[in-house]
Amino acid sequence: AKEFYMLDFKLVDYRAYRDKPIKETRLEVSGTPAYMENDSDDREDAMFEEKEVEITYVDYLEEALNYFQNEKYKKALQHFNTILEHYEDDVNANFYAGLSAYNLESFSQAEEYFKNAYSLKYGNFKEEANWFEALSLLKLNEKSKAKKLLQQIVAGNGFYAERAKEKLAEI
Repeated sequence: AKEFYMLDFKLVDYRAYRDKPIKETRLEVSGTPAYMENDSDDREDAMFEEKEVEITYVDYLEEALNYFQNEKYKKALQHFNTILEHYEDDVNANFYAGLSAYNLESFSQAEEYFKNAYSLKYGNFKEEANWFEALSLLKLNEKSKAKKLLQQIVAGNGFYAERAKEKLAEI
């Protein structure tokens, strides 16, 4: 599938297909009444209200990637899951949710996201997802499954092939 980059992250280009906005309830400050503006003691009386906001797919994905880039993996994972609630076949959200879960040391969850990242319609993340799925499996002590994936990576002779050979030698 066609790809593009956002914040230096590789993404499948869904921009032409993801026209349904992502809806989210957010707490927003509606402001401090003007008559209290100079009253420092009453500042905590600022008004808040919950508002349902609509955010475009690309903008929401960018928010999620910002959290990921800043190593706020829990918040990033929440955002990727929200994308998956709207678009369950989203390869971008599955792959980066997998990386978020991996960094949170939730290896079983990461494995599932990585499987979805390459078993869905587009295979743009196949090698990367296989690599991180294999690493997750090793963390879960599932060496035989990891070995199969690492052998596939070596056979593909791509970016992770040398690293996969090294991991196979360690097993």
